[in-house]
Amino acid sequence: MPVRVVRTCAHRPRDDQPAAIRDRRHRARRHPARHERRTGRGAPVLQRSPAQRGGRRRQLRGGARALRPAGRPGPDRALRLLQPARHGPEHGAGPAAGGRVAATPAPAGQNRRRLNMATPLNVGLMVPANNTTMEGEMLGWLPPGSTCRTLRVPRGNGLLTAETLPAYKAAAVELAARFDRDTLDVIAYGCTAAGFILGPEGDAGIAADLARVTGKPVVTTASAMVHALQQAGARRINVLTPYLDDVNERIRRFLAAGGIDVERLDSFLAPDVQALGRITAEQVRARAEPLLEPDVDALFIACSQLPTLSVIAPLAERFGKPVLSSIQVTAQRAMQYVP
Repeated sequence: MPVRVVRTCAHRPRDDQPAAIRDRRHRARRHPARHERRTGRGAPVLQRSPAQRGGRRRQLRGGARALRPAGRPGPDRALRLLQPARHGPEHGAGPAAGGRVAATPAPAGQNRRRLNMATPLNVGLMVPANNTTMEGEMLGWLPPGSTCRTLRVPRGNGLLTAETLPAYKAAAVELAARFDRDTLDVIAYGCTAAGFILGPEGDAGIAADLARVTGKPVVTTASAMVHALQQAGARRINVLTPYLDDVNERIRRFLAAGGIDVERLDSFLAPDVQALGRITAEQVRARAEPLLEPDVDALFIACSQLPTLSVIAPLAERFGKPVLSSIQVTAQRAMQYVP
């Protein structure tokens, strides 16, 4: 037979207690100061003044701060920084990390959702045929359990230019018809230069063509770049790219059309896709550090081939301002769309 345990509150007199004990507890409640002088013990908690109770809470909060490891940001600061998440098989083949850019409104007529890091997303990703970075890092920025169905768009050996982009765009639109629309939530057109080279209207035209073919909302990396910087309140920024001079001038103009001025731009000046593919995350970090200047609002690292997943958080920690990358903002923009 189970034993029933009855607990009584310490401050409530019990009829079965000796009279002396009941009287002593009664005096402690009625005369806390006299009780403290006589016994050397403080008044019961419920008899303490609000100031005394508040002082205790302040002591506890101070103790919590003391227990935080040296150099570890507090909760408010940690939420503002882009902290990598734990790795896990739920992310698929790619590495895992997490982080967050403030949401920007979805295009008119499209459903949107708040950033919910618990809701997986199924993304139809389109990247240049040579791209070896974006799929894995997209999964790192997306919620656990997300998937990327990737189509690779044929291209030549050189980096995209205004002359080669029309053929690339036509190939992308034709290829997009292969997506299984019933299994996807959103299409990500994952090449920064393939959007900004033709300007804002050309980028919007590519998105419209892909939406027509797939029947899904479309996020372009170029437009996601501008939205994220605008949402961060960045009006004067530094930029790191791998592009040649003509393409670098076009990204300046694209950002300027969004009200964002590029104060300083540095580039790896990769001559072809082989050189672009050899750029490492450590090289990106080393090249980005001199661009963390106090007189700008943010740093943007352009190109979905550049590996940035492991360097964004350390750079942002050091900079104290937003550090954004092409892959990161594409993932965050995609998370605004509801199936």
